[in-house]
Amino acid sequence: MLRQTSQEWNVYSFRAALSILQSFSLINRNKNDLISIHPLVHTWTRDPLSPSDQETIWTQTTSTVALSIQYSFETLDYRFRKFLVPHINACLGGQNDGIFHLRDIGNDCQRMAARFALAYREAGRLQEALQLMEKVVEVDKRTLGKEHPDTLTSIQKLAIDYREAGQWQTALQLMEQVEEAMKRTLGKEHPETLRSVHELAIDYREAGRRQEALQLTEQVVEARKKILGEEHLDTLLSIQNLAFEYSEAGRRQEGLQLMEQVVETRKRILGEEHRATLWSEHSLAIHYDKTGRQQEALQLTEQVVEARKRILGKDHPDTFQSVHNLAIYYSEAGRRQEALQLTEQVVEARKRILGEEHHDTLRAVYFLATMNETPEIVTETHQQGPSPGVESQAQHSRRWKRKPNGSLARFWKKLTQLST
Repeated sequence: MLRQTSQEWNVYSFRAALSILQSFSLINRNKNDLISIHPLVHTWTRDPLSPSDQETIWTQTTSTVALSIQYSFETLDYRFRKFLVPHINACLGGQNDGIFHLRDIGNDCQRMAARFALAYREAGRLQEALQLMEKVVEVDKRTLGKEHPDTLTSIQKLAIDYREAGQWQTALQLMEQVEEAMKRTLGKEHPETLRSVHELAIDYREAGRRQEALQLTEQVVEARKKILGEEHLDTLLSIQNLAFEYSEAGRRQEGLQLMEQVVETRKRILGEEHRATLWSEHSLAIHYDKTGRQQEALQLTEQVVEARKRILGKDHPDTFQSVHNLAIYYSEAGRRQEALQLTEQVVEARKRILGEEHHDTLRAVYFLATMNETPEIVTETHQQGPSPGVESQAQHSRRWKRKPNGSLARFWKKLTQLST
């Protein structure tokens, strides 16, 4: 097959080659027809090669994996990128400087690294995504200039990664720089400028500057409706954030109505099990809870948990958020034992995947501690998830009924520090 003279893809030759390899047990196919190669076979085929041949094959493989990652956000896209993570690990471990080794041969390694960061981010591996994007920004600034559109986009993605890693002040400072530069270079109503304003509003919220966050979000909603249309996915994302801001400002019925509209529209446009649809249903359950419709909040969250486990996996951060909220609703409904079991699962998984000092881990640990003392100390709402066209957004809201004493004080102190 590799020796064929034609430049066109021959699917029949490809299938014949796979059949030969499988007959010698050099590859395996699973029930979903995905192909894998045992690590020993990898080693057997790689070791006889000269260093230059190994580098050539590494370059081809790394480029192919990177180019297979597209900025599309259907359910199958998320599953595919999750499947690629072990292969990305192998690619990045193939050279001392990882994918940035390709810059010496003229490849656009920054864009490839950003694609790898997307896969890491969606898999919940925020530190790996953050490290890649820091390097991307560094290279973009040096090679393209500080205000090149690609550089500004990279800085914006880096700011989002900082936010999701709990480094909110750093995220805010970077996003303010991006928003100012985009207004100056692209104009106030350019879609990329509006995206930066949308993100800045989220960072203002995280910094406690809620009035500024509300005003900016209202501006973005109106601008996106006018420029993109009322049912554009970016417009729906801003409407969802506006619903959240209204709720936090005490305008809960307005927030609920907006959120119901977003859910209905996303179901119609994207489908009921699209990741963004599930995210909006997760948020709608929070609005139900805040407006006194606790039973509806519980039932909807149960549905979202099951869907996220099936589509994203039980260890995905989005799944954690819904399971955490479900534990809260169980606790409020008097189902203490179920709430305790779910919270213990979330704590263990977050420690293992996110780390013991991650803000989401600390919140889960704190809630678990409160359950062992009194069920009325804390309820938490927390929203996190992606939107189509923007790899991920984060929204956080915490509502504490009273500050802790005694053994809970150290958790409160850590959470307070994380919020400043």
